[in-house]
Amino acid sequence: MTKLGFVVAAICLASNPAWAGQGKDNIAGVSRANFDLGELTVPCVKVENLDDDLDGEYFDVILERRGQSFNFELKLAEPEDTAYCEKLDNFSKFEDDDFDDEDSADDDSSASSDSPKIFVSCERETDRSEVSINAKNLVSGTYSAMITSGANTATSFSMPSDDDEVEFDFDSDLEDIMEGANEIDPDFIQQGTVSAEIFDAESEVVVSAEEVTCKTENDSSDDDALDDDALDDDSSDDDSDEESSDDEVSSPSANRGRGKGRSS
Repeated sequence: MTKLGFVVAAICLASNPAWAGQGKDNIAGVSRANFDLGELTVPCVKVENLDDDLDGEYFDVILERRGQSFNFELKLAEPEDTAYCEKLDNFSKFEDDDFDDEDSADDDSSASSDSPKIFVSCERETDRSEVSINAKNLVSGTYSAMITSGANTATSFSMPSDDDEVEFDFDSDLEDIMEGANEIDPDFIQQGTVSAEIFDAESEVVVSAEEVTCKTENDSSDDDALDDDALDDDSSDDDSDEESSDDEVSSPSANRGRGKGRSS
């Protein structure tokens, strides 16, 4: 969306108190402007500087065009899951190779598009914890990963990079462990967040992520929307939808032991 579009959306959201979306969530994917319908649909809008109750919350919104102008007003706002929206935000920044984070701390000039990047996803179920870490723009070499959640920590064995990328998986599921994931306890993820660090061969931190919000078992409906969109709506409306919420969406978790890492 253009900068004008974001400004229009922000003004409409801030000036309209009708945060009243209800019913099934049918907004996912990218922002889109439908000029036949006169609607601007924007998923995962993060509220900032409105009020204490709403700041930091995420909403899927639909803005309605006023006549033939480029003025829009808020038509619908549906609350969206924080973990889901943060995952989309982090993945977007990870994959966008020409993105420079203007909000990076201390105006660090090294935080450019070719600096090391990290993407962490995590999920906590009743009897399972999962954590996935991807890093890129790395110098060729050997790396290891450490994850932290609450008082729990887990460290991987060292892994060689694949070109400029490396990947580490942590899981409490026996099948995934047998396939090479680092073993962690089922209750490794605490307080719904995971932090991660990537170390080089000299044990120096090259890139890190702080307190990534994890998907929890009760958030399955939000990641179902992500799964359905990624599958281009090819899945049926029966049991495949239930399977996608468990199998398609990854998320990170961590444990106290050491295990194997997997290079990408």
